[in-house]
Order: sequence, then C-alpha cells, then structure tokens
Amino acid sequence: METTLMLRRLQEELADELQRMGQLRSVFQAQHFADEVDAASHLEAAHLAQCSARRSAQRIRDLQSLLHLLQHNGPRQCVDCGDDIPLERLMAAPGTT
Repeated sequence: METTLMLRRLQEELADELQRMGQLRSVFQAQHFADEVDAASHLEAAHLAQCSARRSAQRIRDLQSLLHLLQHNGPRQCVDCGDDIPLERLMAAPGTT
C-alpha cells in the first residue's frame, strides 16, 4: 500500500512538472516590443524561464526513471557502497545515485 501511494505521488508530481513545462513555452514565443525596457524585461523573463525549463526537464527525467525503477526493478543501489537507497531518500531526491 505504501508503494502504491508513493507511485501515485510521483505520478502527480510528474504531471505537475509537465504542466509547468507547458506554461513556460509561452515565454519563449517571439514578440516584438517597441520599448527597449519591455524587450529587455522579456529577455530576462525568457532567460529565467529557460533556467526553470532545464530544472524541470531534469526533474521529469529523474521522476520518470524512479517511476520505472519502482514499477519494474525494485530498489536502486548506491553507486558508492552498493547498499539499497532508502525509498524515502529516493522520493525526496529522485535522481539520487
């Protein structure tokens, strides 16, 4: 039961990240600004959106990997010591190796 709840939570977080990526797309749309200040402000917003998109894309990959792992392979092992990484740790930081 605990694993089912964790899987559902991961799937919800993945859906949220995918929605966030969709919202960021609008910032990247080409626009014309008559005012230089507005253009500079838009460029800054686009830069911040690009940084957020990179973080979201990595988070999406990590969540998808963890979902696949939990559904098919079982626990992930630490690359340093070989012990199983606790599920709570993986939930907090899905990219943990």
